[in-house]
Amino acid sequence: MTDNDRDASTDGKAALDVAREDDVVTAKEAPKMVPLRALFRFYKPLDVALLVTGMLFAALGGALFPAVNVAFGRLLDSTAVGDVAGQIDSAVIAMEVVAVSLGVSLTLAYWLVSWASARASRNLRCAFVRSMLAQDIKFFESKKAGELATLTGATVQDFQLGMAKKFAELVQSFFSMGGGFGVGFYFSAELSGVILACVPLLGFATFFLIKSIQDQQKGNSEYESAAAVATETIGAIRVTNALNYQNVATNRYKANLGKAQRYGAKQIWKASFAGGGLFASMFVMYALGLWYGAKLIADSKAAALADYPPPSGLGDTSDATWGAHSTYAESVCTYTNEPSKMYTGDSLLQCACNLDYAMASLTTSPNCGCGYRLDTTFGSVLDSAASPCLSGGTIVMVFFSILFGGFALGQAAPAFEALAKARIAAFKLYEVIDREPENGIDTRKPTGLDPVMPIRGEIVFKDVKFQYSPERPVFNGLNLTIEGGKVVALVGASGCGKSTIAKLLERFYDPLSGSITLDGVDLRKLRIDKLRGNIGIVSQEPLLFEASIADNIAAGRPMALNGTRPNANEIVAAAQAACAHEFIQSFPNGYATMVGGKNSKLSGGQKQRIAIARAALRNPAILILDEATSALDTENERLVQEALDGLVHSVAGGQRTTVVIAHRLTTVRAADKIVVLGSTDAADGLAGGGSINGSVVLEQGTHDQLMALGARGKYRSLVGLSAGDNTKRVTKSTSTASLESFTTDSVNGEFEKGAGKTAGQGGEKVAVYKVSAKRVWKYSAEDIPLLMAGTFFAILNGCVMPSVAFVFAELLTVFYMDDISYMRDRSGVLAAAMAAVAVGAFIVMGTQGGIFGNIGERLTTRLRIHLFRSIMRQDVAFFDEKANSVGALTTLLQTDTAKVRTMTGQSFGSAIQAAAALTFGLTVSLNASWKYGLVLLACVPILSVGEMLNMKNLADSTAMDENVADGSAHVSETVTMIKDVHAFGLEKTMAENYDATISTTTSEERRKALRTGGAFGLAQALTMGFYGFAFWWGGQLIGKGELNFMDFMKSLWALGFCAAGAGQAATFAGDNRDGTASAGRIFKLIDRVPPVNSQPFVKISEIDEAPRQIPKSSKDSDENKYGKVIDGLKGKIEFKDVFFTYPTRDAPVLAGLSLEVKPGETVALIGQSGSGKSTAIQLLERFYEIVRVSQTIGEGKEQEFKIAVQGASAGKILIDGVDLSDLDLMWFRSNVGLVEQEPTLFSGSVHDNIAAGMPGGVATREQVIAAAMTANAHEFIERMPEGYDTNVGIGGGRVSGGQKQRISIARAIINDPRILLLDEATSALDNESERLVQAALDGLLADGSKRSTIVIAHRLSTIRSADKIFLIENVNNAGGIVSEVGTHDALMRAGGKYRQLVAAYDQ
Repeated sequence: MTDNDRDASTDGKAALDVAREDDVVTAKEAPKMVPLRALFRFYKPLDVALLVTGMLFAALGGALFPAVNVAFGRLLDSTAVGDVAGQIDSAVIAMEVVAVSLGVSLTLAYWLVSWASARASRNLRCAFVRSMLAQDIKFFESKKAGELATLTGATVQDFQLGMAKKFAELVQSFFSMGGGFGVGFYFSAELSGVILACVPLLGFATFFLIKSIQDQQKGNSEYESAAAVATETIGAIRVTNALNYQNVATNRYKANLGKAQRYGAKQIWKASFAGGGLFASMFVMYALGLWYGAKLIADSKAAALADYPPPSGLGDTSDATWGAHSTYAESVCTYTNEPSKMYTGDSLLQCACNLDYAMASLTTSPNCGCGYRLDTTFGSVLDSAASPCLSGGTIVMVFFSILFGGFALGQAAPAFEALAKARIAAFKLYEVIDREPENGIDTRKPTGLDPVMPIRGEIVFKDVKFQYSPERPVFNGLNLTIEGGKVVALVGASGCGKSTIAKLLERFYDPLSGSITLDGVDLRKLRIDKLRGNIGIVSQEPLLFEASIADNIAAGRPMALNGTRPNANEIVAAAQAACAHEFIQSFPNGYATMVGGKNSKLSGGQKQRIAIARAALRNPAILILDEATSALDTENERLVQEALDGLVHSVAGGQRTTVVIAHRLTTVRAADKIVVLGSTDAADGLAGGGSINGSVVLEQGTHDQLMALGARGKYRSLVGLSAGDNTKRVTKSTSTASLESFTTDSVNGEFEKGAGKTAGQGGEKVAVYKVSAKRVWKYSAEDIPLLMAGTFFAILNGCVMPSVAFVFAELLTVFYMDDISYMRDRSGVLAAAMAAVAVGAFIVMGTQGGIFGNIGERLTTRLRIHLFRSIMRQDVAFFDEKANSVGALTTLLQTDTAKVRTMTGQSFGSAIQAAAALTFGLTVSLNASWKYGLVLLACVPILSVGEMLNMKNLADSTAMDENVADGSAHVSETVTMIKDVHAFGLEKTMAENYDATISTTTSEERRKALRTGGAFGLAQALTMGFYGFAFWWGGQLIGKGELNFMDFMKSLWALGFCAAGAGQAATFAGDNRDGTASAGRIFKLIDRVPPVNSQPFVKISEIDEAPRQIPKSSKDSDENKYGKVIDGLKGKIEFKDVFFTYPTRDAPVLAGLSLEVKPGETVALIGQSGSGKSTAIQLLERFYEIVRVSQTIGEGKEQEFKIAVQGASAGKILIDGVDLSDLDLMWFRSNVGLVEQEPTLFSGSVHDNIAAGMPGGVATREQVIAAAMTANAHEFIERMPEGYDTNVGIGGGRVSGGQKQRISIARAIINDPRILLLDEATSALDNESERLVQAALDGLLADGSKRSTIVIAHRLSTIRSADKIFLIENVNNAGGIVSEVGTHDALMRAGGKYRQLVAAYDQ
């Protein structure tokens, strides 16, 4: 078994395990739903008016369907009687009036009801978000990731769909069914009863078809596991590239596609045979209903002739009274299906009784048989009721009335299902809307006391007990006093409750017992908005909102304290206080720069400084600093710390109360009081999280007092763990200057400067990437045998509708015969033929759809794999572009690939079917009457459009509006940052932002509703209008003697039915345009050759690629024509005048960086955030191509453009003297180990994650354990539930930050790389973990003969022992360069910038 086979097998087993888990069925309670009346809770008066009006029009539209059948019956009778010209006009006018009325009423019904639903849904979304934001933190912690965003998106969508088109359909269906059954039973209860017996079959078939189409459109649920792999892999593309993980990821993705393909094929077969079943059911009803109708007509004619016998002389041409009548009858009484054959005997008398002798200028009538006239009060509209015989028109009217009633019944079933879903959705939403926060805090209507001003800030914890879960108590009788105006530092191991104190102060949680007071008042008695308005917090992992930098800083202003939005000067002052103004101004859009949800445009230090600026603007009475400077470099940490020291002073002149939480004890040495938290029952009292009874205050005092306790002191033990980290300490500032003293002249209150420059960039039209159908067909080359079989069935399917038309026309012709015996025999034969067509239709329709659908599914799977490989080989710069976000690329993989199938099998089958239908139907029609057929042929496109719209109407559009999707993303971001939202009192602001995000939804939904209603109404009007014109034109030709009734029926129904078939085929062929556009997007990416191409795959055909093996030697590389390979790699690294600018940024990052790392040497890079340290590592990994950007400015700013220069002038990176760009990239990366500041793990076992560092991702358990032991990870892995087989979760979410970092280190060193890159590798660890990991890293670094190492660190203590230190500076934002270089001792003697940094640490 090859490595790749083993990977696929392993991943397949994983997929199988997931499948088994999915197959476990648990008993669930029936879903709860609200009462029907509660659905209208968020309908405002205007919404109710729209809904009621729409329902009235829906009722009218439903009632008009039976009226269409009545008009249709009159049309049919008018063309069968002798006086065609005298009756056809009025019948056609009635038909057209009904058609127009139907179209208008249905358009208004669907439009108004859907519009009202959209408005109510918007009201519901806003109410939900406002209520959600007011909930307590426990509520959010009880929800799964994305659950609340789903409620505002898909769940409200369920509500809206159930109350929009489906609700109108329900009303329409009720009246259509009632009206149809009423008309049918009125005119023929016996026939109605027979047809009604088949209605359940038709109703079930209609429901099953609609349900299967909707299930198919909802997407392939089994694709979710493959989508999760794609999302995770693309989101971690840097790690994927660095590890040469592309093929492993592809195998994981591919392993999950098999199940998705099987599921998709199953849905397609189901939908195809559901469609065939619907038509088969309809044709069976045709056969039974029309046969029984013929029987009833024959029986009625026989009874009429017996009850009202003809006069004795009728039939004798020599009779004095009736001779002229008999002569006329013999001339016109012929078989309708064989005009040359004359009636004789009783058949002639039957015909003679029913003739209109006024056409022969005879004034008397025999008044016998079917010509006997009953008294009627209905007039001409229901004239057929005046005859003792049933007419063909009456039978057709009854038949189609019951048939449409059955359709309405089937249509109502999905509508009832949608209504039930709406009620279930409403229950879930109302549950949150009506929920009261458990802790009694409701920020919408805050109650309690206002804090006594000015706030002194004395905080007292008295006997506080608290736990997140019963298994893990946090505090057990905590007693702690934080004196007002003092700096109090909280220290202790991870998990001892330091950050929990901040959460209790903010009242994110309340203690289980005991009390927390502020200036003597219990926090639970204070108004929550006033309390939080006086607290400022800067957390360890600052989160910024997806908004401009200015808006993020402005969020710090406490609106609850009667604050107003800060002006530009105040925002700039806050930024200056946090040392953020300079880097913000360096951005092209300055303070208007948008920062994404993940703040990808900012470095960690930049995010931290903006968060500090936000707190600075707040100017709070109580300041909480939770590792507030952890992400800053040395220089900025010193500057920011001075700014924070200034904020410690209150407006009144004293100091504000400050709580400092830190892992690194040296940051808090000068605090007024240091509090050591820990448990009395754990080892040394410091093992946070290992406590049985929870933490208490172990020690407290100043630094000197605690150190004086000696070696047994807990604080002294912690200091021992942190020894050597001479990070700068917190000091008390003697300055009394408040934040308000900051001023600036550089900004004139206009943060929008430059914002317009990027606003229009997306407005340009992107040229469509043209892809030939021939290229797409190549993905189905293996399915040619299936394609041939599908083509055969498509031809047969195309012949179904013309066959039905032929039989239907014959049956209708039989209805108007007077030879009763022949009528009975012929109708039986034709009914049997119709039943045979029904069986054939079920088989050929289902088989054709299933075959072509399966061809499409296979094509989709092959295309997805090829596209995924193409994504995997792209360079990192590609993923930095907004158009290539994770969401955009996963949409390409999931949605666009599924659309491409319409270019091949599906559209081909539809085209064959349509061609066969039109050819067969046109042949029958023109053969019957070329003059009639040609005119109707010109109108066939109208009927086809109507039928296509009808079929489209079956498939509801469930796609969410783009603004609603953006709103859901907004909710998701808000939920992620809910603590920040609560802490800064932004509930109302965030709700208003959400409201603004979806503000355009209602207008778009209104237009969409009008399009939907208009399409459905137009479809009915076009269909009825076509038949009205067809009967009128046929009547004209019959009246002139140019067409007989039989040929008229054949020609009309042949074209009518084949046009319907062509329209249904066009429904699928019409999707071809979407497929072409999707293909363009997909193949544009497949054809893209990245500037930095690691070539993880080699092309074996135009549609497939295979994984490339990493060359092991220069000989291997030369033979395969790969990039260069250095035999015996030593690890010498040289940067020579390297320039670089990120493709998505304007500012240069490197401006001629030059440095050298000798083999086996450990080199440290230090410098400010943004100086280019991490960029140097990314260039060394060749995530980007070295590029130098120069700007050329024309006559105006609008003429500004950039020139990118590559090559020698942009600099070079050399590895052992060889240009990095000439090396085989996969080989080089296999010799490099990378540990990032924010490590990423893949879902799967710990073993698989560590093994990912080996070529092909395959390693023995012994190799994995050895690497884990080196990274000090073995012990905690062994303690996990399943040891090395424990799943780490998506992104490593099931392990802590420190554990994730150590697994990442093990992954980096398992392959024993020759070059090791450490980018703040210990930044996420607490003191104890850092000591363990640092010891492991020190062991790696000590063996200089093994590897060359580049270390990036903000903290000087981690790199003092490096062989060489490079200080990189970005002066005036011109780009990073080396300003100083040497060993620690040499740089200290030089007395330059480095010495100043060290001095800053040692103050």
